[in-house]
Amino acid sequence: MEQEQTFEDYCGDDDWAGDVFASEQGASVDLRTLLREHKLVPEGHAVVRADLWIGNDSPGKPKAAFVEAFLFDGTDYDDPQAAVENAMAGAPLPLKQIVVELTVEQALSLFVQLKFRLEPRDVIFEGVRPGQV
Repeated sequence: MEQEQTFEDYCGDDDWAGDVFASEQGASVDLRTLLREHKLVPEGHAVVRADLWIGNDSPGKPKAAFVEAFLFDGTDYDDPQAAVENAMAGAPLPLKQIVVELTVEQALSLFVQLKFRLEPRDVIFEGVRPGQV
């Protein structure tokens, strides 16, 4: 006899996707300051995106975290503001990528608060907007 599929079965295996809200206002360490202290942000460059990676080698054993930051070099442009505005309208904006390894504690100290919103991958809940649940 075949077992009836439950809602939890329908949502798939433990494969989750989502997004994060992070607030660094008042954090003990500022991301841009951290990158400048490591001498990774040259004069005239701006950090325009950062990805924070935290993971595990095995259950209960965290790997080192790292920040993958993307820099815009404003020194290449007569009008850097116009270049950014053009990029917001769809024009390409070349970026430089840098990676900084951190401990998990250092990574978490970059923020006063982190919120991870996760949902089963490929399952859409109609009428639910981010932040409502």
